[in-house]
Amino acid sequence: MKHYNEYVDNCGRHYRAIPMFSGDPYTLCYYREKTGGWHRMKQLMVRTTLAEARKDLDEYAAKKGWTGIA
Repeated sequence: MKHYNEYVDNCGRHYRAIPMFSGDPYTLCYYREKTGGWHRMKQLMVRTTLAEARKDLDEYAAKKGWTGIA
C-alpha cells in the first residue's frame, strides 16, 4: 500500500495523522474549514507512534476511497 502524509475526501476535507497536545500519542484528525483547525476522529484509536497512526490512516482512507496527497 502506498503511503501518503495526507488524504482528501470527495467533500474537500483533509485528513492527517498528527500528535496530540503533548506531542505523544498520535491521532487521526480532519481539517474543518468552517470552524478552522484540526479535529480528532474519535471513532479511531489513539496510537503511541506516528507510524501506527499513519498505517491506520492509510487503511481507513483505502476503505473510504480518499485521494492521497504526498
